[in-house]
Amino acid sequence: MAKLIDDLATLTNISRQTLDKLSNLSISCICDAVEDDILAKNDILTMDIGIGTLMIKHTDNDMRYKFIPSAKLEEAVAQTIVNDKNILKITVDDTLKKRIMSIYKELL
Repeated sequence: MAKLIDDLATLTNISRQTLDKLSNLSISCICDAVEDDILAKNDILTMDIGIGTLMIKHTDNDMRYKFIPSAKLEEAVAQTIVNDKNILKITVDDTLKKRIMSIYKELL
């Protein structure tokens, strides 16, 4: 199973512990929004979580979840599947090229 937090820690050099704290804060924000929804007598929370929309139906102590990807996520995944374009590899390659060119220019 892929682990987003581990991948982000590796890519950003931000510690896993810090990313875990952010993840826990995200959970707290979602729970707060659910509570606000309950107090407003709504049965379904709809929340933009950055990469898509999370919907949580909460009725009679029953919870149902639905995730709708953002257009950007949907397009990126489609590009990966259909056109074999891995955005992460492209980004890493571009970053590496820029760093090499920057170092090369400094040497001249």
